[in-house]
Amino acid sequence: MLLMGLKEEHERAKVYVKYRHTFHRDGNFNVFETTIRVLGGLLSAYHLSKESLYLDKAIELADRMLPAFDTPSGLPHPMINLATRTGIQNSDFAEFVSTAEVATLQLEFRYLSQITGNDKYWRRVENVMRVIKAARLPHGLASIFMSLEEGHYVTSAIRLGSRGDSYYEYLLKQYLQTNRTEAVYSDMYEDAMSAIHSHLIQQSTNSKMTYTAELIPEENAFGEVSWRLTPKQDHLVCFLGGSLMLGATTAGARVHPVSIPPRESELSATGKRDWKTGVELLKTCMDTHDTATGLSPEIVHFRIPSDGMDGNNQAPSDWYIKGARSVSVV
Repeated sequence: MLLMGLKEEHERAKVYVKYRHTFHRDGNFNVFETTIRVLGGLLSAYHLSKESLYLDKAIELADRMLPAFDTPSGLPHPMINLATRTGIQNSDFAEFVSTAEVATLQLEFRYLSQITGNDKYWRRVENVMRVIKAARLPHGLASIFMSLEEGHYVTSAIRLGSRGDSYYEYLLKQYLQTNRTEAVYSDMYEDAMSAIHSHLIQQSTNSKMTYTAELIPEENAFGEVSWRLTPKQDHLVCFLGGSLMLGATTAGARVHPVSIPPRESELSATGKRDWKTGVELLKTCMDTHDTATGLSPEIVHFRIPSDGMDGNNQAPSDWYIKGARSVSVV
């Protein structure tokens, strides 16, 4: 509302937040979703308005969520009861946590520490990043699940869609948030982008569209794991085009600031690579909107010679549940 200049609507919402809203809710709330939407929203409202109401609410919410981090590994429980301040395991996979979810809390909690001068928020999310860094796989990619108890990756899919996406996005943003002083985040980001180019970036056979594939683990009778490359891309992956272009013009730039679009001389070799791939991925994502409704599919399966579809162009199912990632990148 503040960004859009909706002053009357904002004033009504502010009255609600001040007099009627409460975080004392006896229910289980997703830590990740609550952080990026509610805590992030309150911090943004405070940043834009400088009204203490929003900061006070942000502090209250963060304090109610901190017990989620009370685990043996330091990785947060996926759910929190805001009334009892108790971390809750996920009923579907109690031993695991989503890599993207535990790695997409850092910007908000770190900013809260910055504006309050209280480092207790920063310390919790910084510890999560230490656990993730220690568990890193040698190729720089991340499986979509980690062990809540032990803090290591568990054998699970490697993908840039659901449960993997924002892990990569926040690596770069953490580097930028710290005024480019925390090189560990740029190193992790650059390792990940190089691995993505080496293992996941693909080009469709006929249309020559650039897309990201997924690596699916398959275990044989001897317990040996091999990885099958699957030509499937979630719409969520469309964030990557924007991240690559942002990374190219910041971490991958030889000069600051760079021109937009950047000149080749302004970018490092990896910056040139990432800008080119980012543009190509954005084109692919925009092309998926070439449908009767103008809505893109939630998931795109790209044709490859060995897909066994034998000329059948009908997808197994179709649906639309997303936020518009392509629009946000544009």
